[in-house]
Amino acid sequence: MSEEKKRNYATWVAAVSTVVTLSLTALNAYWSNEIGKIENILKERQVSLDEEKSRLARYAFVQNLFDELLTKDEGKKNLNINLITLALNNDEAKQLFSGFATSENKDVEYLGSIGLSSIEIQKLVTGMNDSIKNNRLASVQTLISEYKNSTAAINEAIKMIEPKKTNALSASGRINVLVFLQNTNSEGWNENLVRRAREVTINMQERHKKGIARVGPQTEEALIILRTHLVNIESKF
Repeated sequence: MSEEKKRNYATWVAAVSTVVTLSLTALNAYWSNEIGKIENILKERQVSLDEEKSRLARYAFVQNLFDELLTKDEGKKNLNINLITLALNNDEAKQLFSGFATSENKDVEYLGSIGLSSIEIQKLVTGMNDSIKNNRLASVQTLISEYKNSTAAINEAIKMIEPKKTNALSASGRINVLVFLQNTNSEGWNENLVRRAREVTINMQERHKKGIARVGPQTEEALIILRTHLVNIESKF
């Protein structure tokens, strides 16, 4: 083979090799992209399956509580209602209790009204820490006017200022909770709630002394009023 033919052959081989390499690279990129799409679809399906399993598990848990919901023990009844509202999202819980509230069975209807009230209370208590001032004030006013005798509302409010949750409260939210508690009636309190509320006031003062969370003049005034209110409540037990 002449030198010229050898050079032409080498050039042809190099060109073919380049084309093959580029084709393989493009094909590899294509299949990598397709494989990535399939993996994403599988992941999305797995997430969907996991969410569905979780939803079914929550529903099964709630269904297992139904027999206990009709107990005459108000404490157990309220506990089970709270468990349901924790297990379900807000829309699911509303739908469930709204269905109960339209029942012809008086016990079930009563249960529905309690459940809806519980959802409303949680919404209002959380609303006392809303980022919008008017929403905060509206929540406080509604709680005072409609739930000042409610043990459930008092309990939820105290939870908001207990150590586990107080860090999530703004200064305004903390004062709003204290203002609501000051304006409650003794009918809604019990010895356990009074003890917890008193512990909260002590904890706030301790955190202030340690420099963890400053207690301003307005909060200090609210704490003094609440402590006096707690003494008056205890005197009626």
